[in-house]
Amino acid sequence: MKKILFLTSMTSVVLIMEWLLILSGIVPLEALEPSRINATGYRTWFMSFSVPDLWIISWCLLSVLSALRNNNSAILLSMITGSSMVFLALVTITFYAQNSMLFDLNYYQLFENLAVAWLLMAGGWLIFSGIQRFGSVPVEDENQKQGSPGRTVEADGD
Repeated sequence: MKKILFLTSMTSVVLIMEWLLILSGIVPLEALEPSRINATGYRTWFMSFSVPDLWIISWCLLSVLSALRNNNSAILLSMITGSSMVFLALVTITFYAQNSMLFDLNYYQLFENLAVAWLLMAGGWLIFSGIQRFGSVPVEDENQKQGSPGRTVEADGD
């Protein structure tokens, strides 16, 4: 649970800080605009990520709250968070590849590439860790209601 707590809280803090820096003008969006593509198109594309980022932040915070309570739902919530993170990273990589921006490394683009790497690695870990942990989550069944010990869900689906 500590890794879930760390990864989801760090992701939400970084995403919130990124949007605060951009919306406040401390990091001008124009600095992120690569010279090879239409600046208006890039600005529109970038700003459209506010809603998906808010979606990820929401799931991160739900995961954090659940992990702080040591609730097993943190595993499922973190898997949803991880899936959202990986999806966002793949959309970004696809856009960068289609616009020849993957290796367009100015300071801000390097930061964006690091953010994508974080989304892929942390999101992937949350997904695969959750899959492994589902093998040890207790499941309530009829035997447990009658006072016998319950069973656990096995990783192979038994």
